[in-house]
Amino acid sequence: MKKVFLAAVTLISVAFVGNANAQNTTAEVNVNIKLYKVQSISVSTPSVDLEYKTEADYRTGVTTAVNDHLVVFSTGGFIVKVKAESDFMKGSSESIAANTVQVIAADGSKKPTGTLNYADNLMLSTTQAPLITSGKGGADLKFKISYKGGFGDDYIVDRFKNGDGNPNIYTAKVTYEIVPN
Repeated sequence: MKKVFLAAVTLISVAFVGNANAQNTTAEVNVNIKLYKVQSISVSTPSVDLEYKTEADYRTGVTTAVNDHLVVFSTGGFIVKVKAESDFMKGSSESIAANTVQVIAADGSKKPTGTLNYADNLMLSTTQAPLITSGKGGADLKFKISYKGGFGDDYIVDRFKNGDGNPNIYTAKVTYEIVPN
């Protein structure tokens, strides 16, 4: 009986030792990729000049094009909207209507793949309007923006009262906004 008991104790001890020394050889974890909407927009130059220096400039208007002027980062499709914060102002009383300046968007050095549309004949306004519409996003997307000033009688008025030879400067802040498409 002692031998049977001793054999049973030994067998139980071996079973416990075997379980105590068992090791896990695999483990699992769920890895989640969480993608959040991220969008940003910036301009490459903080100031753009439309300069009227000749008779031809006043007759036909002037255009200033800025390559890669808008830089966009978007994790999905997007719309870039534009608006003038006010009419073009000189001081607090003299103004030129915002809608005498056209904003023209075109391909820059890096554009998104997929469908891309630019607004046609978009005149600045104090109301926001879509300028660029893209079905896909991307990183560091670049767009050429041209500003085309008015012509004819748009700017030919009595604006040189001081006669000092310096240009009269009318300024408006133009704001670009990016929103999801």
